[in-house]
Amino acid sequence: MEIDYYKKYSADRYKNTEEQYLTILTPFRKQYLSPFNSVDEIFMRDNAIIDELVKHTLKIRRYDLLSRYHDHNNSPSVRCMRSCSVLFIYNNSAFMYDVYKDVMIKIADNISIGTNSTLIMIGLNDLLNLVRFYSGFSLYISTLDAGHVLYNIKHVLGTLAVPYQEYTQIGSKYILEQLPLDTSSMYVSFMIEIELSEKLKMDTNLQAVKGTADVRSHKKFNEISPLGDLKLILDGYAAETVSSSRRRSPNAVIPFLPLAETLNRSSAHSMVGNFNMNEKFERFDSAELMKLLHDSKEVLACPDVEYSLLVKNEHHTVAFHKNGKHARLESDFSKIMYNDHRFFDLKTYKFVLISYSKTSHIQQYGLRNLLLTCGEIMQIAGLYASSLGYAFRPMKNHNDEYIKGLLQLTDEYEVNYIGVVCNSSVKQFSLYL
Repeated sequence: MEIDYYKKYSADRYKNTEEQYLTILTPFRKQYLSPFNSVDEIFMRDNAIIDELVKHTLKIRRYDLLSRYHDHNNSPSVRCMRSCSVLFIYNNSAFMYDVYKDVMIKIADNISIGTNSTLIMIGLNDLLNLVRFYSGFSLYISTLDAGHVLYNIKHVLGTLAVPYQEYTQIGSKYILEQLPLDTSSMYVSFMIEIELSEKLKMDTNLQAVKGTADVRSHKKFNEISPLGDLKLILDGYAAETVSSSRRRSPNAVIPFLPLAETLNRSSAHSMVGNFNMNEKFERFDSAELMKLLHDSKEVLACPDVEYSLLVKNEHHTVAFHKNGKHARLESDFSKIMYNDHRFFDLKTYKFVLISYSKTSHIQQYGLRNLLLTCGEIMQIAGLYASSLGYAFRPMKNHNDEYIKGLLQLTDEYEVNYIGVVCNSSVKQFSLYL
């Protein structure tokens, strides 16, 4: 089932989505949390670990005015839709962060997940908004989004030296059936568990408002039903009851970039697009990035995902591969992207990171773990670029056929994701929070 979906929405995703149209009756909102939910001011404000996780992963850090997409946090997402939220489970209570009010809300009591000494973070992906634009392809790109969120969580925990356990298989049914949310377009993408050394503070007198956590709670129809392949995948995920297997965070010392208040990730979006005219990206060290990626492999959900960094010099391109080898290539960067050339002139840029993998790895790791890892890889590169003052834009509108030919990939491989170190030729008007 997962392999069929993966093959359909990899190289053939353009062909297989161009005639898929959905009529979505639910009025569009950036998030569907009810305004009547209970706000727990103590849970986020008085717990340093919750505050750090929210600040460096979910909190809106910047508003850009001269952009098609305005509000940005440190986790890139398609069209800034934030299809991946984080569900916090602690002391039999479920919390979610409201990104537009900057508050933590309690959505449910009496949740039977975890223990009183654990904090669990669950990636909860909602596809309703994405299917308006991407139909069946939505699950693929939403899982990439979740990979960015997941790595940011690991980044915070690693920097704070907090051990964690990552679930490699998740019994989603037991989670989803306890949530007072419209889960018809949702799935669980990841799950992280922390054993706490001391209790977290929370408003012990606060109760979740019953039945109002999601403004769609009383909806009687499933708008994704016409997308048969997508609904089949979601139904399969929602029915998962397998006992979860876990692996501990690695004992090895993993190089995490320092957390910084001033580190604001940027994709350099602007209304006129990106056309690099004078930036040489001299501070960006390709060897340093490749070492950072190599040394981070132990934290990735699927360590077998491969990647190559293309570096364009004056006369040729050099591809640096995950295995430490490199090769000189004759490339045309303008052919790497499939479309959207009006907004991004890739030919004027210098660094392109490409992740790709064997289809057979889905059988070993599962579709979600494979795509999560691609997002994690791009997030590592994005944080590295941000630390040097550069923007980094992950993109899915790549030309698979050209890239596979350039890297000499056989039919057993699919290209999963690309990212470009970039800048903006327009001085952006931004409000930093």
